[in-house]
Amino acid sequence: MDALSLAESVKYITAAGVTITYWDHFLTIGDELKYIWKRPFAEVKVLYIVCRYTQTATFIFISFGINGLLRAESDDLQGNRSRLRLILALGVHDRGL
Repeated sequence: MDALSLAESVKYITAAGVTITYWDHFLTIGDELKYIWKRPFAEVKVLYIVCRYTQTATFIFISFGINGLLRAESDDLQGNRSRLRLILALGVHDRGL
């Protein structure tokens, strides 16, 4: 598999992950409002919010990075590979894999 098809595969996989994440947010927003936001402050509430929304922020960051919106020069292939590895590592670390 060449680098271009690998990059395209990563874009599609990322798009699928973002879609599934937002679909999950859409399906569970009622329960989240009922059980998280309308309850008094607790450590579990903070933990839930941090875990749920750092994943969303990470997906946004990954999407920008994969689509080239975070890089300064588009011709710097080695730098782009390093950025892609960093972005993917952050995404894997954020989900605890």
